[in-house]
Amino acid sequence: SYQFDLQDWEIPGDFVIRELATNVSNFTTDPGLPGQIPLQTAGTNDGSIPHWKIFGTQTYSTDTFSITLSETWISEGVHNRAWIQCAPGSCPVPTINNPTINDNHVPSMFYLNLGANYNIDDNWKAYVQIDNLLNKNGPPFYANSQNPTANGVNTLLYDVIGRMFRFGVRVQN
Repeated sequence: SYQFDLQDWEIPGDFVIRELATNVSNFTTDPGLPGQIPLQTAGTNDGSIPHWKIFGTQTYSTDTFSITLSETWISEGVHNRAWIQCAPGSCPVPTINNPTINDNHVPSMFYLNLGANYNIDDNWKAYVQIDNLLNKNGPPFYANSQNPTANGVNTLLYDVIGRMFRFGVRVQN
């Protein structure tokens, strides 16, 4: 996080930059049962463990108003590490533990949000927020016994609503 004022450039107000990043390089699940093998789930985007997830915000604020831009980036991954992706022209025999699939790739995703606040007076503040500004759909999600879903998108990682507008007034005593 970094904050600075813009007085040196003769611009009123402050600017705040905040970035958060999470990297999961190894996440092994061991069922602990005889005959079951441990499963590596880092980078499995049908679950909730992508290799990288980055969230950033930038806010410009004065005594009267503020504008905030926020971004979320989720790295590419796979649907399931146990699934075997078929090669063009050949597909191995599936097993119960390792079924085959035509495309096991999940693309990266980038979401952008925009918000603003306006101080009407000391007690009243108006705000507007646009989530998923670019109206990006999450990648398709294949339901399975570990990750059931009703709408075809992984609700743990991706936006399922699309672009959403919120506005209102806050009152403080």
